[in-house]
Amino acid sequence: MSEAVVTFLVVLVLLVSDRIGRRRTDAALVVLALAAGVVHTDYFDFHGDGSFVHYHDAGHHYLGSKYFSELGYTGLYGALLVAEMESEGDISSVLARDLVSGELTTAEAVLAQGEQFRRGFSPPRWLEFRHDATRFRQALGPLFSDFVTDHGFEPTPLWALGAGRLAEQLSIDSSGGMLTVALLDGVLMAGVVLALGLVFGRRTALLSLIFLVTAFGGGNFDWIGGAYLRYAWLASLMLGVAALGRGWHFTAGILVALSTGLRLFPGIFVLAAVADVVLALVHGRRPRRAWLRFLAGFVVTLPALFAVTLASEAHGWQAWQGFAVNMRLYLETMPYNVMGVQQVTATLATLLPASLSTPAASLLGGLAGLLCLSAALWLGRRQDDVGAISMGCLALFGLLELEIYYSLVLVLLIIANRHRPKALATLFGVEALVWGAATILGLGQAMHVVHSLLLLFLFGALYADELLDAEDWLPISYPPKRAIRDT
Repeated sequence: MSEAVVTFLVVLVLLVSDRIGRRRTDAALVVLALAAGVVHTDYFDFHGDGSFVHYHDAGHHYLGSKYFSELGYTGLYGALLVAEMESEGDISSVLARDLVSGELTTAEAVLAQGEQFRRGFSPPRWLEFRHDATRFRQALGPLFSDFVTDHGFEPTPLWALGAGRLAEQLSIDSSGGMLTVALLDGVLMAGVVLALGLVFGRRTALLSLIFLVTAFGGGNFDWIGGAYLRYAWLASLMLGVAALGRGWHFTAGILVALSTGLRLFPGIFVLAAVADVVLALVHGRRPRRAWLRFLAGFVVTLPALFAVTLASEAHGWQAWQGFAVNMRLYLETMPYNVMGVQQVTATLATLLPASLSTPAASLLGGLAGLLCLSAALWLGRRQDDVGAISMGCLALFGLLELEIYYSLVLVLLIIANRHRPKALATLFGVEALVWGAATILGLGQAMHVVHSLLLLFLFGALYADELLDAEDWLPISYPPKRAIRDT
């Protein structure tokens, strides 16, 4: 309920901002940002008993990246069980996930698989892995059994390459070393918020910070707080938007390409630029140089990053193939905590007879995704460059099912609507409703459907005027109309 209270207070401050003036509004937001930070950390209890480090998540990403050369996407749990057997003489888990098939099975079966990965280590390297594995296993305690039933190591080979090189330099022998690993994300995002303040102003930075620590799912410290470089993709994407705000389009393209290389789906945020250039060419006009610079930065950087991974034998083409297989298995066993229009359409399809449910879900999902993509591209034509890029949120929300902590990407809507207090109040009002419903009603898995419906309402509320301006839908004109947003 604390998150609901904080976000509701943000709504009130934004609604009276014109009356109380700029200084008092910003002062109130500073106080609310501090309160949001306290709530975010569960009043400094973090992950329980004051433990800042998210050992479950950090273990997957630290070990998975540092030993990616030996383990790839399928060897982490087997190697961990072998290390436990050698250190303790037995294994503590009954079940474990077979990362080759994606299925839950007996820990003994995964232990047997682990022997082949054990042989891929040199003796000194294995001793180092066993030492690191012991550190995480001891820190997890009884929760180690949950660790080996998760979905393994999931990031792209590019993320594995960069994070792995850094992990080699970060010792976890001491509690201080483990804390350093867990603090990297916080330091990184603090720098991003500072950059937003320099480019867009103090208020935008404060509101972005409050959203990042109170957003339903992603703003919950329990999910990915105190982990290892889980925010790198978001930091790169937000810095790309900040670069756009400064008019540094080529740099922005580089940063969005980096975000794409780290998580793939951020590539959807280039669609506004692509659509603008294509429409210009179709109408026989010269495309905007700003978007051409942006796309040049993206097109130059993304293949270069891919080439960097190919230069590393362990992170090269076979690793990308392994990533594709791993993603397919993950999608087949996707956890329940996902959001998006596809989640809504799939739920609606379950109301139909069983024989119609699956095809109806595909049809409804396809139509809804196409509608969201079309709306995102069209709305992007009426925004400034920052707003146009932020419309990728709508396309992303319509086309993909993402785990709820990726809702943090909606921070781009705050930046895009920075001059519209009422729009910002609507955004935080939706967050307050989601938190209130989750706290009061519970609803379990159905809460993620409610969350998705409220986000759909959010997009409609933010852009209702443009969406209802039917006379501008056809014919598609160029150059696009860039409306001056109300303040």
